[in-house]
Formats: sequence, structure tokens, C-alpha cells
Amino acid sequence: MLTTNRVRILSLALALPLLFACGKESSAPSLAKAGKSPTEAITQWAQSLHNNDMSAFSCQWLPDDLRQRTETAFNTQQQALPAADESERTEFAQMLGKLTAPDAEATLYAELEPMLAKLDAEIGSQLPLAVAMGSGFASAAIAENETLSDDEKQHASSALAALTGWASTLPLTNRDKAKAAIAAVTETTRNL
Repeated sequence: MLTTNRVRILSLALALPLLFACGKESSAPSLAKAGKSPTEAITQWAQSLHNNDMSAFSCQWLPDDLRQRTETAFNTQQQALPAADESERTEFAQMLGKLTAPDAEATLYAELEPMLAKLDAEIGSQLPLAVAMGSGFASAAIAENETLSDDEKQHASSALAALTGWASTLPLTNRDKAKAAIAAVTETTRNL
């Protein structure tokens, strides 16, 4: 079970590439040159993520002032974290051992398969319907919003359409993608 400190450490570790990536070279436009519409912006974000260009993504995603505040908050929070205790070090070593074991991929997939089967049984073919229903509610909320201009409503609707198209095809229980993700995690861990 994850403790609060472990969740914080994990959150900080995941945020680290975003916080410091903007100083690196990137092939994608910065936030100032990001898409003129929400649809273009989301498309650029998706392309940056697809290209594994976290530098571009973080620069497009966060305005400079917010990125600076986030970096400051990250550094402050990181300094406030207590050192890992012996049980956390042991758990970390066990996890690294599990991820780098010769049979790591098979072992991890064997643990994941029952979870995928349960998720498949619970949501299975209902995901597109759930996304469509959520999209309908969101579309109605956008249309009825009195504080948005017509142009803003159009942009919000375009962004929602792009998000809905993506979300309805999510391969949440795709076994091949799960195996590929496990292989990527184990290979990355072995190469650390």
C-alpha cells in the first residue's frame, strides 16, 4: 500500500521531467506558438507526447509563470520530504528486483492479467457508451453556459470532440499494449 510520502515521492518523480524539460531543445512550438484553437493545442500536445518530447509538451502545456511556480513548489516540497526509512528502502529494493528479474515481464503480466479481465468484465464494451454519455452532458453544459462567448463555446466543443474521439477508443484492457508497457518499464529499469 502506498503511504502519503510514497505518493508524494512518486508525484514529484513524475513531475520532474515536466518541470525541467523546457530548457532543452524541442522540435515543437512553445506555449506562445501553441495552437490557435483548443483543438490545435490538444493536437500539438498529443503529437509531443506521441513523439516522446516532454520538453515540448511541458512548454506547451504550462505558461512560463505557472511552470516557474510549479518548479518552486516542487523544490520546496522535495526539501520538506523526510528521508526514506528502512522499510521503504527495502520495498524499493524489492520492486527494483522484481522489475529487473530475468522473468519480470511474465511475472508482472501474470499479476496484471486478472486485473485486466476484471476491468474488461466491468466496463468492456460500455466504454464508448460511457464516453458518449459524458460527452453529451459536457456538450449540454457548454451550450448552456452563460459566461462563455459563442467563440469560446465553439472552441470548447471542438476540444471536447477531440477528447471524446480519443477517449472512446482507449485500449484499457488491450493485452498487447499491456505487455508492451510492461516490457518498456522493465527494460527502462534494467537500463538505469
